[in-house]
Amino acid sequence: AAAAVFSSGTGSGVGAFVTELMRDNYPKANLLNQVVWPYDSGDVIVQGYNSILTMSHLLRESDGIVYFLNDQLNETVKVLENKKSPSFTD
Repeated sequence: AAAAVFSSGTGSGVGAFVTELMRDNYPKANLLNQVVWPYDSGDVIVQGYNSILTMSHLLRESDGIVYFLNDQLNETVKVLENKKSPSFTD
């Protein structure tokens, strides 16, 4: 399994590159990527482009992709942890 970040240019590129390396080095292994789709309104202006380009690459190289929506994960934490605005320090 591999993980990829979609919103940032570096995270998107490195995640896609690592997936390609794993496919090249282990061609018969099943490759499953776990990705977190960025927030609907992010601070990186090109995150939509990064996400689409990375997803197209992962679709070619992976046997499966499990993705989570960052907005939905945030809402789940709000409900389960009873927090109005969860943060990474929680």
